[in-house]
Amino acid sequence: MKSYYQTKLGTLYNNDCFNVMKELEDNSIDLIVTDPPYGYSFMGKNWDKAVVGVEIWKECLRVLKPGAFAFIMSAPRQDVLSRMIV
Repeated sequence: MKSYYQTKLGTLYNNDCFNVMKELEDNSIDLIVTDPPYGYSFMGKNWDKAVVGVEIWKECLRVLKPGAFAFIMSAPRQDVLSRMIV
């Protein structure tokens, strides 16, 4: 797997998270930053139509180190979904 940017402090991947996380070891990530699709076809477009399933959040938990952080962007219309993830 090719990294997007790498220094001695860490590695940044810019890819589909399903592809990247499959190759990562358990408890190996300090931070996840994601802005998943919101599932309401903003302005009638399809780019955010899909809703991220449970499997991706299981993978996030698998690769995050104990005590690590995940910053997950959401929208007010996703309040119930956001509370379920936490």
